[in-house]
Amino acid sequence: MNERMDSFKKPFRAVPVQLGEEVTAQRRRENRQLLIGMAIRMALVMLLIFLTGMVITNSGLSRFLPSGPSNAAAGDPPVHVHYRSCAAARATGHAPVHTGSPGYRLRLDGDGIACEPYIDP
Repeated sequence: MNERMDSFKKPFRAVPVQLGEEVTAQRRRENRQLLIGMAIRMALVMLLIFLTGMVITNSGLSRFLPSGPSNAAAGDPPVHVHYRSCAAARATGHAPVHTGSPGYRLRLDGDGIACEPYIDP
């Protein structure tokens, strides 16, 4: 009976299990498939984000988003415009020209609004 009691007093030692080549190969295949699946999912998410950005920037939704500085609104003259005279400004349809607007010069007028229509009292 002492022999039975002595066997219980020995410390337990776990012996690592050696897996066969087939099991190891199967695990490698499963890991590879998981990695490929994750890479495909990440690529699809990135593509979705890219396409969403393209749709937003090229559609009517872009007017609700903040935009960078623009040269001029539709119908405004370009920033580098120079009118030789008020007749030239009127001919292009950009008269009257206000102070700070492209094409305004003191030579055309002196009160802050150049080439305004003259009203005879």
